[in-house]
Amino acid sequence: MISMNPSLRRVCALSVLAVLPIALLAGCGGGGGGGGSSTPSGTPPAVIAIDPVNGASTGGSIVTITGTNFGTSSAGLSVKFGTTTAASVTYISSTTIKAVAPPGIAGVVHVLVSTEFGTSTAVNADRFTYTTGGPPPPPPI
Repeated sequence: MISMNPSLRRVCALSVLAVLPIALLAGCGGGGGGGGSSTPSGTPPAVIAIDPVNGASTGGSIVTITGTNFGTSSAGLSVKFGTTTAASVTYISSTTIKAVAPPGIAGVVHVLVSTEFGTSTAVNADRFTYTTGGPPPPPPI
């Protein structure tokens, strides 16, 4: 145990008491008009269906994603096919977006939507299958 001069103990105790009310008003509680949390509160998006459900592994398929809580604009909106970000995303409404599938390896991936409120949970309805082959590339210009 550390010994401390009694007069220093009083100063330390007074310092704690002087700072404590300020800390409570600075958002530690949530009552009053304090700061509160800086984490956004809202509902994460959910995917209900995708169309089409498959596309060429070369990418380029335009996939319509239907769901909920996609936000009010394209700001902060992103889509991943597995772990790869969509080539582009177009916001249609809070329940519909379109995404261009990036190139991928033949097989099944989940199409996940992210907003400022989180990322959709992988479900059977968001499964996209990359197929081998695909359409021929466009002719050179």
